[in-house]
Amino acid sequence: MKRRRFIAGAICPACQVIDRTVVEERGDERVRMCIDCGHVERMSLTAPVPRGRLETPKGTAHVPAQTVRLVTPPPKSAK
Repeated sequence: MKRRRFIAGAICPACQVIDRTVVEERGDERVRMCIDCGHVERMSLTAPVPRGRLETPKGTAHVPAQTVRLVTPPPKSAK
């Protein structure tokens, strides 16, 4: 039995549904399939694994936390 890996955050290129993509390795190729529409993509095992939409590219600098000041507006005066 072949083992399928669920790819969290992946978007199907055919139906644009999120979180319904699985990847399976078959011999010397990687097969990406959409569970909803049945779209199939075949890739070489040397090809990089597709990135999820929430992954950050390598080399991206981390943004340090910043202090936020909440300001309460003054009450409206009655005329």
